[in-house]
Amino acid sequence: MTREDFTWMTGGQQGIGVDSSANIFARACCYGGLHVYGKREYHSNIKGLHSYFHVRVSPKEVRADVNRVDLLRTFDAETVVRHALKVPPDGGIVCDAEGLRTRICDIPTSSSSDIAEFQKTMDERGVKPETVGDLLNEVEKKGVRIYLMPYMDLPKRIAREIGEEKLSRLTRMINILALGASFGLIKYDKAYVEKAIKMVFADKPRIISMNILALSRAYDYATQNFDYFGFNLRAIQTDEERIFLQGTQAIALGKVSKTNLRDLNHRRTGVFKSCVGWGVDWDVWRKRDDIESGA
Repeated sequence: MTREDFTWMTGGQQGIGVDSSANIFARACCYGGLHVYGKREYHSNIKGLHSYFHVRVSPKEVRADVNRVDLLRTFDAETVVRHALKVPPDGGIVCDAEGLRTRICDIPTSSSSDIAEFQKTMDERGVKPETVGDLLNEVEKKGVRIYLMPYMDLPKRIAREIGEEKLSRLTRMINILALGASFGLIKYDKAYVEKAIKMVFADKPRIISMNILALSRAYDYATQNFDYFGFNLRAIQTDEERIFLQGTQAIALGKVSKTNLRDLNHRRTGVFKSCVGWGVDWDVWRKRDDIESGA
C-alpha cells in the first residue's frame, strides 16, 4: 500500500472488550505522533449485540472517516460476516483459525433479518458461502489476505509460561492477542502499544503485565508466521502538544472553561464519531502526556 493513511476496524459482541482494544489502538497511534479519526457503532444494550470501532490513522491531520477497511481484526464469526466485504484487495483480515467451520446461518448473535440481508448480498454477487471459511475463501479470491490466529492455543502457551492453571482467566486476552497480531502485521513499535495498555488499565497492575505478555506473544507470532502485509505504520517525531479526548469530555471541558471547541482546532489530532440509534455524537480524541482522559 502506498497511501499515507491506514484504516483499522475491530468488532465483536458488546461487553467483551471492543471499546478497550480500540482505545488502546488509537492511543498507541497517538503516542507515536500520528493523527486518528474514528467511528464507533453500538447498540443500546449493555452486552451481547454486535458493535464495532473503525479507526483511520495518518501522519497528517484527518477530519473525516472513510469506508475502506485496510485491516479487519476479528475474533468472532459475526464480525467476519458483517465486515469482510469492506476489505479491499491488498487488505487483510485477522481471524480465529478455529472458527472457519462455523455455519453462517447458525451464528447465535445474528438475527434472522441480518442473515436474510447477508444472503441477499451474496445472491447479488453470485456466491453462496455456507461457512465463515467459505466467505473468507471468496474475499481471498479478490486479493484480500487472510491471517489465521490460534486464539485458543496462544493462551494455553501463556498459561504454561506463567504457571496459570485456570485457562478461563486468560481467555479475556483474546482481545489483546488480536490487537498484537494487528500491530505485528504493520510492524508498529510495540513500546507505544505497551504505553497505551498501561494507561487504559492503570489501576490494574496484574492485568497490565498479563496483557503486555499477550501482546508480545501475538506480535511475535504475526511477524514470524505471516507474510508481509504490504504496509508499515511508522511513528513520527513531533514537538506539538496534544491531548487525547472523547467528545463528551471535550464538551465538558468547553463548558468549564467557557470556550468554544473551535478554539482548540490548532491542536487537533482527529475526531471520533459515535453513532447511537438516531443520535450522533462527535467524539474528539486528543492526546497529551500530561492531560489524560482516562477513557
